[in-house]
Amino acid sequence: MTGNGTGSSRSAGLDALRLFAALFVVLYHYADQAPVDPTKWLPILSNGWIATDLFIMLSGFVLGRIYGPKLEAGGVDAMSFLAARIRRVWPAHLIVLVGFVALVLGTAALGVVPQHPERFVLADLPANVALIQGWGFLDHLSWNGPSWTLSALIVCWAGFPYLWRAAKPLEGRAAALLLALDVLAVAALACRLGLHVSPWRLPVDLSLLRAAPLFAAGALLARAVKGLQFGPGEATLTAIGAGWAVLLFASAKQPSDLSELGVVLSLAFLIISLNASSFLHGAWTEQGAKISFALFITHSFSGALWFGAVRLLGERIALAPDSRWILWIWGLLFAVGVAWAFERWVDAPVQRALTGLLARKTARPQPQEA
Repeated sequence: MTGNGTGSSRSAGLDALRLFAALFVVLYHYADQAPVDPTKWLPILSNGWIATDLFIMLSGFVLGRIYGPKLEAGGVDAMSFLAARIRRVWPAHLIVLVGFVALVLGTAALGVVPQHPERFVLADLPANVALIQGWGFLDHLSWNGPSWTLSALIVCWAGFPYLWRAAKPLEGRAAALLLALDVLAVAALACRLGLHVSPWRLPVDLSLLRAAPLFAAGALLARAVKGLQFGPGEATLTAIGAGWAVLLFASAKQPSDLSELGVVLSLAFLIISLNASSFLHGAWTEQGAKISFALFITHSFSGALWFGAVRLLGERIALAPDSRWILWIWGLLFAVGVAWAFERWVDAPVQRALTGLLARKTARPQPQEA
C-alpha cells in the first residue's frame, strides 16, 4: 500500500471496513431477536444508519478509485458503466427476492404468518423486482428491506461519470476534501430546514435525498486522496482517531443533528485514512470484502429463515434464556455461512456466466452490409 493515499486497485483497509459495516448491519437488524435488547449494553447498535451511510459513501469512493481512470481514458462510457453496476447487483437481488417469495408462500401454505406481514405485501413486489422502491414509490421497507440502498445507488451510479468529470479540476487538491465535507454539512442543514429531519434518517421514499450527498462526498474524497501525503504510521493513527470519533459521536446521550453530522464527517476521514493505511492486510480482508455484499443482500432472508424457525420452536417447547442466547449467536453464524455459500456458489458463478455471455456477444462477428 502506498503512503500517498492513492492506494492500489484494492485497499485491505477498505476491504476490512466493508466487512465490518456488513457485520454491523446484521447485528443491528438481528438485535430485536435477542433475548435481551443488546443496545442496552452497546448503544451504538441502535444506530444502524451509520453502516448504511458508510456503504453509500464507500461506493462513491471505491468507484472513483477503480472506474475513475477508465472513464477519463475513454475505456468505458456512462451507459456501459451503469449497465455494469446494475449487472453486478441486480441478479443477486433478484435471487434473494425469489427466495423471499418462496419462503412466504411456503409458510403460508403451512398456516404460518410472518413476524412482519406488512413487509410482504404482493403490491410492493413489482417495485422491489425493478429496484425502484427507493425512488419515491414506497414509503416503507418491504421484502428484502436493505435493498432500498441499491435502489438509491442506481441513480447515483447514473450520475457518477458526470460528477467525476466535473470534479477533475479538484484532483489531488485539498479543495476536493473540503467540498466533500461541505456537501455533507449542507445536506444536513438543508434537510433540517426543509424537511425538519436529519438526512441520515430520511424515510424510504426519500432515499435519493439521503444517498446522493453521501455518494457525491465519497467520489470527491476519491479525487482528494491523490494529493494526500501520509508518513509512516500517520494513516493508521488517523484511522484510529476517526474510529474513536465515530464511537464518541454515536454514543451521545442525546443524539442531535450535530452529533450525527460528526459521525458522518468522521466516516469520511476513516475512509481516506484506511485507504492509505497498511495496518490491515492479508487474505482475510479480500475474502471479507467478497462476502460483504453477499452478507448485506442475504442477511434479511437468513434472519427470516433462522429466527422464524426459532419462533416456531419456542411455541412448542420452553426455551431457557441461555438456550435463546445460543440460538441467537448461531443465527449470526448462520447469516455469515449463508453469505459465504451464496457468494461462492451463487453470486460468483452467475457473474462469471454473465461475463462470458457478454464476451461471446461482443466477439460475435457482425453481418456486413451489401
